[in-house]
Amino acid sequence: MTNRLWLVLAKLNDSSLSLSLSRKSLLVHQVNYVSLEESIRGFNMILSGELDDLPEQAFYLVGNIDEAIAKAEKMKSKASNLYLGPNDCP
Repeated sequence: MTNRLWLVLAKLNDSSLSLSLSRKSLLVHQVNYVSLEESIRGFNMILSGELDDLPEQAFYLVGNIDEAIAKAEKMKSKASNLYLGPNDCP
């Protein structure tokens, strides 16, 4: 692996491990608990490279890994709607 890939993996793992097992939403005061099994499953998916195509921001303030995948897909669809082709310019 290249040094850049190791750095990205280290940043992802650091941010996922530094969060507590519960995440509090500031607006609705909702607490989502992530089980130890779910945390380990997500951690293994990150380490194995299954989620290398997801942007780093998708892992920020989410519960389990499935929420991160859903957030990445939502971000991707928003980004595709922003594209202006040559015929879309006024």
